[in-house]
Amino acid sequence: MLSVELREVTSPVNAATIRQILGLATVSITGALLVSNQRLTRAADELLRRAQEGGANAFFIQWRDENDTGALKEAVIGVLREVGNPGTSGA
Repeated sequence: MLSVELREVTSPVNAATIRQILGLATVSITGALLVSNQRLTRAADELLRRAQEGGANAFFIQWRDENDTGALKEAVIGVLREVGNPGTSGA
């Protein structure tokens, strides 16, 4: 199971939020995807990068409006492929 968290926030996504997502990724069978309207803080980006390098299946995509829908779809398909669903077609 892939956990997907949608967060609408008023400031950049911080490291505490990334720690929560990493916790979801740890207990999830396949991983976790955080979708937010804000970018990651530098600390959050570094924490996520290090966790991914360590094997965590935790991912982030910034989605601001319908203009980002294609990027969101690509990110979800990419995450599904990354966590072991190679048959994902993107249809």
